[in-house]
Amino acid sequence: MKKFILPAAVIMIGAGSAFASGGAKEKGTIVQGFRYDPAAPEEKCIATPVECSTVVGPACTWSDGGKVHNLYEYVNDTMCGLQLSRIN
Repeated sequence: MKKFILPAAVIMIGAGSAFASGGAKEKGTIVQGFRYDPAAPEEKCIATPVECSTVVGPACTWSDGGKVHNLYEYVNDTMCGLQLSRIN
């Protein structure tokens, strides 16, 4: 009986870990959103105070009071990356 309990416990822990990590993949990563401004003189990928998700979904946006901007991942000062999604 003792020889059965330890392997069963290890299998249960492994299965639980697999389900836990699978859920984390669906949540994605939370990152700061950047707006792209092609008219900006130097830095075209500009930081905003909004956090977004890397999981595909409804667009993550930010309003500067006059215009609503789609937000993207930061690549470098002159280029933004993938469009980000709103955190649910």
